[in-house]
Amino acid sequence: MHFSEISKPLAKNTVIARHYLHRPCPITRAFGLFVDDALKGVLTIGKPPSWSTMCGLVGEKYSQFKNQGSRAKDVYELNRLWLDDCLPVNSESKFIGWCLRNLRKACPNIILVSYADQKMGHVGVVYQATNWIYTGTSIPFRDLHPAGYGDYRSVPNSVRGEKINNRRAWAHDPSVPRVDRSIKHRYVWFANPADERILAWKRQPYPKRGNDLHQK
Repeated sequence: MHFSEISKPLAKNTVIARHYLHRPCPITRAFGLFVDDALKGVLTIGKPPSWSTMCGLVGEKYSQFKNQGSRAKDVYELNRLWLDDCLPVNSESKFIGWCLRNLRKACPNIILVSYADQKMGHVGVVYQATNWIYTGTSIPFRDLHPAGYGDYRSVPNSVRGEKINNRRAWAHDPSVPRVDRSIKHRYVWFANPADERILAWKRQPYPKRGNDLHQK
């Protein structure tokens, strides 16, 4: 078993095929776990979909986000983790630990946020094992589910239509179904431990461990 950085296209194709969400995500950097020459695990890092997450983590307002020295710009998301079920249970923590060490060398100011989906029975065992900071659960949210698509994130840009007051036209349609998004455990990691002082979210005790199995 060995680890290395991999191309974005390889990571994208793998998470779409193998991760339980089966959809792409923003990818800035990607890493792979190999057994001999076979890809058996993928971890991806990308920009969070919401500026409010980046700013909220470090206690900044959107007006500050535009400034050159904004620490919110250092916030990325560990947005996909998939490992083949054939791998030993401790493979996740070894893989994540290796990726974090490499990120710390390449990006000494990077800040990561990641989520463990309660709907999938995850509580973030791998984040606890690699010393992430637990900051509670995500805020309840209702996703739009346009007809023919899993949710609004699955709607291709080519058919999203014009915006009205910064929202797509169909987002103003009360007939479009709304579905509650699952609550997720939220974890934060700082490449530079001294940056933990800028964490605006409350640090909380780890939730009890569950049955996390090779995906997040």
